[in-house]
Amino acid sequence: KRLVLIGYTKMAERLKEEGLWNLPEHMPPDSFIIRSFSNRTKDYLILVGNNGRGTLYAVYTYLEKCCGVGFFYEGDRIPRQPALQWKDIKITEQPWIELREGGVVSADYNRPAIRKFSNTYWTLEDWQHAIDWMA
Repeated sequence: KRLVLIGYTKMAERLKEEGLWNLPEHMPPDSFIIRSFSNRTKDYLILVGNNGRGTLYAVYTYLEKCCGVGFFYEGDRIPRQPALQWKDIKITEQPWIELREGGVVSADYNRPAIRKFSNTYWTLEDWQHAIDWMA
């Protein structure tokens, strides 16, 4: 039997107490782990972050790195596979930068790097495309 656990569920907590997985302490917000392991008669895949957004990043990372899914502005790519990738997965990640905020509209418009990619001159069609992509 195979089980996928997403987030810090009661079952995930129980398996953590049994020492089958661990999220390192003192990791910055948005950090996560992805682990596959067996216990008794079950195979587990656990995707959990140290906050909600970390768990979301765990799911995206699993889909991208282990399943070949691509999330692109022009459209997503989902390859056909007979089954989910399951064995020998051990990924721990944390953000490279402290602040993962911003988005389409930035309050810090005066910085040259942000000004270069500004949405100030977007058309209505550009905005619709960006909003549809983020949804």
